[in-house]
Amino acid sequence: MEIRDDKSLDIWYTAKEFVKKYPVVLFAQPTDTHSQFHRWVYQEWFKPTVRSLLKCVSDHHASNLEFQEITTENVKIFCNADAPQFIPRIKICCETRKATYEGREQNFVQTGELITELIKSSVDNPTEVLDLLSEDIKDKLSMLKNPDLSHDADPRQCGVYILVNHPSMLRREMQSPFYLACYDLLMSVDKRIANRAFRKLPYKNWQSRALQHPLLKDHLINRRSSYGRDKYHQARYHRNVASHKTSWKSKYKAEEVDEIIHHHFPMILTRLMKVLSKMKLLIRLTLHNFFG
Repeated sequence: MEIRDDKSLDIWYTAKEFVKKYPVVLFAQPTDTHSQFHRWVYQEWFKPTVRSLLKCVSDHHASNLEFQEITTENVKIFCNADAPQFIPRIKICCETRKATYEGREQNFVQTGELITELIKSSVDNPTEVLDLLSEDIKDKLSMLKNPDLSHDADPRQCGVYILVNHPSMLRREMQSPFYLACYDLLMSVDKRIANRAFRKLPYKNWQSRALQHPLLKDHLINRRSSYGRDKYHQARYHRNVASHKTSWKSKYKAEEVDEIIHHHFPMILTRLMKVLSKMKLLIRLTLHNFFG
């Protein structure tokens, strides 16, 4: 059911109705990418929308309030589809009560279930979409099933901060700047600390993955830099690809390169975020600033 807001040009939808009309995921097949790397990913407009949902839950908890229950039935989405920018807004329409640890935990579990349901409702084959969902999105949904509500003197070191600012919700154009900020931060600390962090990077077979795409292969073997197989060289390789995404003879646009990197190495940013958090370095990164 669609309901027009009398005070604006927005139209209200129930959550499921909205995503059937405007799917929250798409099956991405980046240029020249082998089918084994094709994945379901978030629509770009959904990233800030889903983050605002998580932030709403977090902000209520910070005010010592919890939602009684978060479901597809009591979540509404409203937007003006004819506006110059497509910016849907999401609202949880249910009662609140004084927060408890169990209630806070359950709210995040329910939010994860809601996101999963919106993803499934966006497609014709729900089983396939979950099987081929991008790794970083799977990671965030897994974290929401068992949310870390640990506290710290600085809120930027808390588990909830990582949930609200998970890299799976970064807009595509912010993925490379985030990686470069992580890399520069690690290069500014003690070399032993940096190497310990780089050793945690995913993809032991990272060179094999890079060789599967002509652009990534070109960066690996045809540029002036040479790379070993260890994780320090993997980190340096990602830094160089992110820094030199285009050249005068390249057929790839910068946004295409970001998409190619993400599909071949979808967990790089998420793993770096978690490593920096454990090393108490995430405070220096101001992760939330990358979301605008």
